[in-house]
Amino acid sequence: FPFVGETALKLYLASGVTTIQTCGSASPEQEIELSKKIEQGKNIGPNIITSGPYFTGKGGNPNMIIPRNENHIRDTIQYWTEKGVRWFKVYRHTTPSDLQVIINEAHKRNAKVTGHLCSITFEQATNFGIDGIEHGLNSTSDFRKNKTFGICDGSREYIDELNIDSEKVKRLQQLMIDNNVFLTSTLAIYESSVPNRAFADERTLEVMSSFLKSQYSERRNNFDSQKSSDNLRERRLKRIMEFEYQFFKMGGTLTAGVDAGRHVLPGFGDQRNFELLKEAGFTNEEAIKIMTSNGAKVLSNSEVGVIENGKKADFVVINGDIKKNIRNVELVFKDGYGYDPKLILKDMNGKFGE
Repeated sequence: FPFVGETALKLYLASGVTTIQTCGSASPEQEIELSKKIEQGKNIGPNIITSGPYFTGKGGNPNMIIPRNENHIRDTIQYWTEKGVRWFKVYRHTTPSDLQVIINEAHKRNAKVTGHLCSITFEQATNFGIDGIEHGLNSTSDFRKNKTFGICDGSREYIDELNIDSEKVKRLQQLMIDNNVFLTSTLAIYESSVPNRAFADERTLEVMSSFLKSQYSERRNNFDSQKSSDNLRERRLKRIMEFEYQFFKMGGTLTAGVDAGRHVLPGFGDQRNFELLKEAGFTNEEAIKIMTSNGAKVLSNSEVGVIENGKKADFVVINGDIKKNIRNVELVFKDGYGYDPKLILKDMNGKFGE
């Protein structure tokens, strides 16, 4: 798949996103270079908080770092932190022993660790000292039946049967809260797998390459051939929402990210996340906080996240009522400079994913 960094940045900015954290990178060198170009004013886009390459374990994606030993982990983290990277992400097959080394080494070098977990439970990762966890209930292996320690296995009945309001769920969430572990909501990408919801809007289809549009059409045809009464994934989406809502209401730090893929595009997917957070029961103010000041808090960036004296002039002007249409972005201000979203998007037809 081609590197889509430059077009993705334009979509982010046009949608009102002024700072992003890449949260694990398949192309860290290119992202660092793009970040520098934005800082120098050579490219337009949000400020990029860069990440190092993903870590995983045996059986994981071969394009990720599969550690040979502890020294391999330490050398990798040293190499990327010396290039300015301050975030690392572990993936589904990371072993518990490797995660502990990754966290210790990253923290020693003033970097943070987040993860898409499976082999390691949320409880274990929290006790190891992880900073954040991605995707919520969908990647929670704590409640899998017949799970082997340190292995991404076990059954997933929990996602349909678990009582979200139960003491064991609240106990896990409280452990995360007590240890300042944030949780990242990625509702839009999960919704894209729900047959009766997985529809791309007109603006998305306009900017997608012909290749991505053909992929979307194929998925849509497959969904249309399924029974309309099959709403299993719809129910799961609601349960993922309940898990995140409860975590937030208990005092947890909930953030949101697009996790772009399928027909969920950078920026556009962030706007959809806002709408889905509202559907989950969050007020407008709470949804805005999740997507702005909570993100700034997690990134330890005191210059952005709220509009007040002394902060950077990063804000979005919405034409109309944000409660009804967050997609109607009139102007985007970043570092005090204004951008016209319509002009940014004008020449992007068919370019994302070329």
